[in-house]
Amino acid sequence: MTGVIVLNASYEPLGVVSLHKAMSNVFKGRVEIVRAREGAVVKTSSGEFPIPIAVRFTKMVKVPYRNGEMQPRFKKVLIRDNYTCAYCGKHARTVDHIQPKSRGGKNTWMNLISACQPCNGKKSNKTPEEANMALRFQPRPVYQQEVLVREIASTGYDMETLFAL
Repeated sequence: MTGVIVLNASYEPLGVVSLHKAMSNVFKGRVEIVRAREGAVVKTSSGEFPIPIAVRFTKMVKVPYRNGEMQPRFKKVLIRDNYTCAYCGKHARTVDHIQPKSRGGKNTWMNLISACQPCNGKKSNKTPEEANMALRFQPRPVYQQEVLVREIASTGYDMETLFAL
């Protein structure tokens, strides 16, 4: 379990930050600890503080929501595809353009797919059809809400169980 869930003053989830960032905001009085790990503390020169699971802003923070499609980023493509090569199903560490950039392919969700190094090299500057390599799954866009849910899940908690503790 890594990261600390950040809530707005209205308990609306905003995202996940590092423990360091969360504790810094606790010390500055910007956030309060809503839930803490049982028996776990951070020792400082000024005392012991519980390690937070979730913190809440003390004042409402205005968030410019973009509930629509996110801009594609290579790291986000790998996460979307669960680090799985779209051509062979093995572990992927690279991102491939289905329609090569040299042939007008763009950096869009529908043109980017995760690929392992051997498959990316084999496909090279060809389309999947030209390289005789079929996609095991189709690319799809990623939305802001999906990323927020995944970030919260990466902490080992979900919003329902967080407040049922």
